[in-house]
Amino acid sequence: MAGSAPEVLIAGGGPAGATAARRLARAGVRVLLVDRAHFPRNKPCGGAISMRALRRFPYLADALSGIDTHLISRLHLESPGGSHVLLTSDRPAALMIRRVAFDHLLLTLAREAGAEIVEDAEIDWTEPAVAVDRRIRACTPGPGAWSTYAGERVKVGPVALTDGRDRLEPGVLEVTKQAVFVGTATDPVQLGEVKAFGKKQMQAADWARGVRLSSGETLGG
Repeated sequence: MAGSAPEVLIAGGGPAGATAARRLARAGVRVLLVDRAHFPRNKPCGGAISMRALRRFPYLADALSGIDTHLISRLHLESPGGSHVLLTSDRPAALMIRRVAFDHLLLTLAREAGAEIVEDAEIDWTEPAVAVDRRIRACTPGPGAWSTYAGERVKVGPVALTDGRDRLEPGVLEVTKQAVFVGTATDPVQLGEVKAFGKKQMQAADWARGVRLSSGETLGG
């Protein structure tokens, strides 16, 4: 999908989001999925999949062979008060999985189908300016695109594309009295609003004055 604007944006890379992204991508739709986490990531969950899900999504049968699973046909449930019930079935009733592996598998399937995945919402300044702009807008307002400065995260709002400015190396800053520009793989982009850790959101030029930012310093890396 590089160089093309997405037709569909999906926020969240859990099972529903990843499955939707895969299906859309296989249908030829340009889809961008963004998630604030970096996969694989832990997710508190009982980790049981109904056998009906496997019938609804038959491609999972082969895909699940790549992760640890466990079929169950007997389930013992007990309440804090001591009452309990035993459920049994003559065939598998559920499939136990670990969400850290299952969610990562589904996201991988979506990526293999052609969906563009943005994890962790971290800005990659080595991408072309149009791609940087698109990714930031896709992550705004949530989960919020970010980069780092002096070892701390800085949230970055939508940027403005430039034309005719001197090239800057990816991530390298040019600071003027009224604006802050960041290098990408192509043209620099102009920062809009930024939010440093523990600070309120402000215009990039105001932030630059506050931290005494100088041309030649870098974001990210």
